[in-house]
Amino acid sequence: NAHHEQGLNKFEATFSDKIRVEDLPPSLVSIYNSVQGAGHKDKMLLASLTRISGLNTNVYGLYRRQRLYGNLMTLQFAPPAVSRKGEVKETAHLTDKVDNEQLLENEDIMREYSSVVDSWQQEGRTAKGRDSRGLKPKEPVIRRYKIAAKSTSASMYKQLSANDGAGYMMTTEGEVLVKELTKDISDFSELLLYSFQNEFADKSIATDNTHYSMPRIKFSVLLTMPPQAAEKLIKLTLDKGLISRLIIQQLPTSKL
Repeated sequence: NAHHEQGLNKFEATFSDKIRVEDLPPSLVSIYNSVQGAGHKDKMLLASLTRISGLNTNVYGLYRRQRLYGNLMTLQFAPPAVSRKGEVKETAHLTDKVDNEQLLENEDIMREYSSVVDSWQQEGRTAKGRDSRGLKPKEPVIRRYKIAAKSTSASMYKQLSANDGAGYMMTTEGEVLVKELTKDISDFSELLLYSFQNEFADKSIATDNTHYSMPRIKFSVLLTMPPQAAEKLIKLTLDKGLISRLIIQQLPTSKL
């Protein structure tokens, strides 16, 4: 309809020029000052707050006696050549430390598991023809809050389940995600709707024959993409009501 056709051209209001910089925490002040222009400052603050919201897994407020967490879902779009979307990557340091710590911890866990499996296999070789070693050791649960953009909805559910429902996805190549999820966009939309209300998720995934049950979904998403990909995502999820859950920003198009 006409309202939808005009929609992507009406996100022009800014907020960064209406706040007091001295009220921001030091980490956000440096990000705020790293770019010029209200539109670009909005871009950086929204990206930063969305990243931070993905790690605030124990921070919540009460609304109608229900816990609501501060997970944000942000969609930023503009033509690649003029959006300066690469600047969004400069906010990665806000979450990199936690992600790197998780990667190192997971390496230790898998190293220990490999050692246990080696011992299990050795027992089988020394059993004089009898396999008395029992069942193979169960693989450990690998936790990582950062979820890759090039993921199927099944892999997202799997990773969120390992994290007790928490996680974040941040990408400046959102069109890759849209392409990846075209066939199961319904499951992705449902996942974001679960997250918006931090609802209980009970989901069976046919592709891997697995059932996932999580008390609350706490999933933050930051997607930056060209207008064509943004329109495709909106059209694919329009009947799911997802559009009303997203913070949408049209990035400034100046090259300065």
